[in-house]
Amino acid sequence: MPKKGKILTISLVVLLIAGPTWAGGSFYGATPGALSVIRGKLTEYPTPTKRSAPRRMATALDGMIWFTEYGVNKIGRLDPKTGAMKEWDAPSKNSGPYAINVDAGGVVWFSEFDANTVARFDPKTEKFTVYPIPSRNAGVRKMTIDPEGRVWYLGNGSNTLGVVE
Repeated sequence: MPKKGKILTISLVVLLIAGPTWAGGSFYGATPGALSVIRGKLTEYPTPTKRSAPRRMATALDGMIWFTEYGVNKIGRLDPKTGAMKEWDAPSKNSGPYAINVDAGGVVWFSEFDANTVARFDPKTEKFTVYPIPSRNAGVRKMTIDPEGRVWYLGNGSNTLGVVE
């Protein structure tokens, strides 16, 4: 028979960071930045276009940082080694790029919040492919890529979970 007594629970959380942790802003005039816990230094990189309203970011396997610019209808790429940035216009007019992710092959996937689409961008060819979302007003703010390369998204406005296969 077990003994009765007090239970003591000790929790320890250890966060190890091998490189910079990236942070982004969500208001007009906000600047994506890098916070290095190891060096204790914060560096900000102003976006090339004013009032860009960056929303989300993702790191590619090659170390490039990809981000959406909701306020100016663009996606952008930052080379953290040089600080160089490049922007591309989103394929749909006034689409409001929001969620973003990069697959294992370096292809960039992002949601066009106001156009109700998921877009694919191949940095090698600089070509876009657009996939309409079946439900109306999905409002995709988050997406992920599974180990098989499928792009999953959450439809905040449509109460759906969807996949691009």
